[in-house]
Amino acid sequence: MVNERSKPTIHIIGAGISGLICAWELEQKGFSPIIIEKNPDVGGRLQTVSVGDYALDRGFQVLLTAYPAVKRYLDLDALKLKNFLAGAAIRKNKVLFQLADPLRHPALWKKTLDFPFATSRDKLLIIKLVLTLRLKTVRSIFGSREVKTLDYLSSYGFSQQFIQSFFLPFFSGIFLENKLETSSRMFEFVLKMFIEGNATVPSGGIQQIPLQLKSRLKNTSFLFNTTVSTIAERVIKLIDQRQLATDYLVIATDPAKILPDYPTSQPIEWQHCQNLYFKVGRPIFTEPLLGLIADEDSLINNFHFINSGEASSIISVTIVKTHRLEYPELVRKVKEEISELCPGRPPELIESFNIDHALPIHSAVEYAPVATKIRIANWVFLAGDHMANPSLNGAMESGKAAADLLYKVIKGN
Repeated sequence: MVNERSKPTIHIIGAGISGLICAWELEQKGFSPIIIEKNPDVGGRLQTVSVGDYALDRGFQVLLTAYPAVKRYLDLDALKLKNFLAGAAIRKNKVLFQLADPLRHPALWKKTLDFPFATSRDKLLIIKLVLTLRLKTVRSIFGSREVKTLDYLSSYGFSQQFIQSFFLPFFSGIFLENKLETSSRMFEFVLKMFIEGNATVPSGGIQQIPLQLKSRLKNTSFLFNTTVSTIAERVIKLIDQRQLATDYLVIATDPAKILPDYPTSQPIEWQHCQNLYFKVGRPIFTEPLLGLIADEDSLINNFHFINSGEASSIISVTIVKTHRLEYPELVRKVKEEISELCPGRPPELIESFNIDHALPIHSAVEYAPVATKIRIANWVFLAGDHMANPSLNGAMESGKAAADLLYKVIKGN
């Protein structure tokens, strides 16, 4: 622990997952960090907004309970999680099919076997892949050779119709790109997490995750509604002309906005998506499944129902494809697709989000960032899921890695 008199001043820019985990780890080491956040509360990209009686996430996101870091940092019971079944409802050629892990959901085994866009070989290969990933360690996954996910699936032997009908829409909704160019390491890691745990959402919305982390911080101060302009030697300059003296700084956000002159600070490239919520009639299936649209001409990639009632429900749809539609035309086309999907009550738009910074794009992924990437100056450290891999787990591990390295520097190691 640290002597109170010699305790340095540590600031963290960004109250997203990485910043909150970094603060918690520093607290465990005896420090009292100060988090600077431009927004009025914590969360970063994990935001939930209230619209009437509905809690709507800004972008569809799931919490994978098998993430190693999630097991360390979150009280899952307190989040009151709502689990999705291990499978999906897939709409293709205007027909709805269901796939599910028959070992976990035996009631759906016949529907899974009857899926017409998977050959017998595809079904055997799925079993082989699941068993392989159960035995493969996370360390081994991130030490394996990287190829594009599409190339990985093709070389594994899956048919193109199964890739296009299942893997493409499913992982497009996760990677937020519809060409499956994401690293095969990320594919194996995420699929392993789906296999070994549950895909869930907190009952109060995805922002309950950072709010829970915030509630556990006892010696951390927050400066909300505060925007950093730039930094100088041991000084943080705010956009309102104030200056904050500091001993050490962790930048847990896009560093290029704060460090434009640093050669190591390259602008982060981002995947983007659009997320729209509509009130519709009864849901077309009652099982808690993620819905996928596997038709090439569809704008909607994935959907799910929330707040389902007897007469009406709320549907969340995600658009990943690049398009040039103006907003009114986009809404009109999405309404048309929803009307085909959920005939009956005309869809009523409730809320929409255009998310330009949805996921950072990685040319190479690692489980956690290495020290040479974290420390970019004697007193400046970086954290965030752009440092290693784009996931909640990656954000948490990055925050921990930054705190651990900072502690070593302070202790003179």
